[in-house]
Amino acid sequence: MTSEAGAGDFAAVGGAYADHSAGGRGRLRHDLVARRLLDELPRRPCHVLDVGCGNGEMVLRLAEAGHRVTGVDPSAGMLRAAAERVAARPGPAGRVRFVEADIGTLDLGGARFDAVCCHGVLMYLDESGPAVARLAGLVAAGGVLSVLARNRRS
Repeated sequence: MTSEAGAGDFAAVGGAYADHSAGGRGRLRHDLVARRLLDELPRRPCHVLDVGCGNGEMVLRLAEAGHRVTGVDPSAGMLRAAAERVAARPGPAGRVRFVEADIGTLDLGGARFDAVCCHGVLMYLDESGPAVARLAGLVAAGGVLSVLARNRRS
């Protein structure tokens, strides 16, 4: 499998991503994506994997909705930012765990998830096909795979 951009590269875009997320366009994107994803999940608490979780935007939204979430990112800095955001909220912290890994090195011991999210990651890969296949293999029977990419190359 091709590798993702180095973890340092992801950390370098973290500030720009946080600024975008705080703006009107970013908030709207996150609101729409979260609403659509939550509509696809059963009302019972689900186990969700967010690969390329960045600063934890989707992790936080899913955990606040009552789901158990595993956030994965290759950048220790991004994971720290995500953990700080989750810790600042009273409810979701007990439903969240973080793993430092990329799509190629991710080892979750054969676990399968009710939903797997991978938003805004594929455009950083040399080839997205193997990554999408890997993500699909992490989805439990009847589960949801949510992939977002911002360009046709992905």
